[in-house]
Amino acid sequence: MTKINLILTFDYELPLGGCNSYTKGIFEPTEALINLANKKKIKIILFADICSAMMFKSWDYNGFYKPFVEQVQKALSYNHEIQLHIHPHWLNSRYENGQFYPSGSKILSNFKHGNYPLNIPGIIETAAGELNQIIGKNSNSGCIAYRGGGFNLQPDTDIILSSLYKNGIRYDSSIIKGYYYKSDIQEEDFRKMPSKANWMIPLDGPLNSMSNEGILEITIASMPATPYYRLTRVYKKN
Repeated sequence: MTKINLILTFDYELPLGGCNSYTKGIFEPTEALINLANKKKIKIILFADICSAMMFKSWDYNGFYKPFVEQVQKALSYNHEIQLHIHPHWLNSRYENGQFYPSGSKILSNFKHGNYPLNIPGIIETAAGELNQIIGKNSNSGCIAYRGGGFNLQPDTDIILSSLYKNGIRYDSSIIKGYYYKSDIQEEDFRKMPSKANWMIPLDGPLNSMSNEGILEITIASMPATPYYRLTRVYKKN
């Protein structure tokens, strides 16, 4: 019988559409998750949306940034992993009267022509540096894996992968094989990926090519969503 090794990963982030309570939106659910993982003696990986923390460091230090850092360090103390997750829209979002207003710059390519550090290499360098600083001595390796916000790795795959590699990222987990999504904001097409469960993506792309060097893709396990599931999910969100 073929064995399948599963890595349990969770995106550690605020809801994109707004959040009335940071505690309810991120800290309490994550606390319950960490406690359950500890009880079951299961190691988990939290892909931490570091750009939110970078902005809340000045927006709301005590209300968000401090508990964010404390929870990350708590997870590390129990031998769980913290890895890099980037939602770049935080960098040009607004925060007024205790409420944040997400910008439309949801993908890294929106920053392609920006001036450093608000371009793709600068954002990745700053984000990785900030997360590694928070992780500090609690991790043996620092952040070495990445998940794109919104599973985004395209367009400008070559710039994204090269910048990730330059900043110590050796693994990616953003690809859902067979997944296709298009909106006014982004397009992700993972329909023609290699048959292998994992493969090495060359730094100059494309995502479905294989190489002996580059970033190792560890795909996200998935199954097709039924119409009932989609309607139920929308209902619960409302």
